[in-house]
Amino acid sequence: MNFTPLPYKGRGWGLGLYWTQPRSAIAHGLLLPRFNSMDMDKPFLYDRDFYGWTQQQAKALEQRLVMELDWQHLQEEIQALGRQEYRELVSRLSVLLGHLLKWEYQPEQRCRSWFLTIREQRRAIQRHLRQNPSLKSRIEEALLDGFEAGVDLALRETNLPLRTFPEHCPYLFDDAIADNFLCDTRQDWEG
Repeated sequence: MNFTPLPYKGRGWGLGLYWTQPRSAIAHGLLLPRFNSMDMDKPFLYDRDFYGWTQQQAKALEQRLVMELDWQHLQEEIQALGRQEYRELVSRLSVLLGHLLKWEYQPEQRCRSWFLTIREQRRAIQRHLRQNPSLKSRIEEALLDGFEAGVDLALRETNLPLRTFPEHCPYLFDDAIADNFLCDTRQDWEG
């Protein structure tokens, strides 16, 4: 085994040793950070050319070049991806809940467009949760967030006063996404 002194980023030489065969070191759990001239370029590339940074990071991951990874920005981007999945759930819920409110509180205006929007959002939410099952742990929070935006959508599209709508979501999540709840989307529109 070949060991060399381990330089730590920005702090001179470290006290540890660095295994010169990185893949073997990774396999044995002995990988330690080392100084790399790319470390200085990673944040700069991230800020200057995000697409280029993503390609560089993907290549480093594919080749398991751990020392080439921009750990700080990778962490931030992965967390942002999770937030994006939650925001998509809330967005779809807000459209669904807004249309359910319109369907319930303005029945004389029901139309094929509302019907199809309810159908589409139910299916999209179910698909999104199949693809991201851990989001189910945030359903109640998403329902609250989605309801606020859903009321705003209903207000904007119906011209009904705010007092028309309930303060809190009157629907359970499982009911709202059920094909036969309030607006039966199991069959075709029958206006």
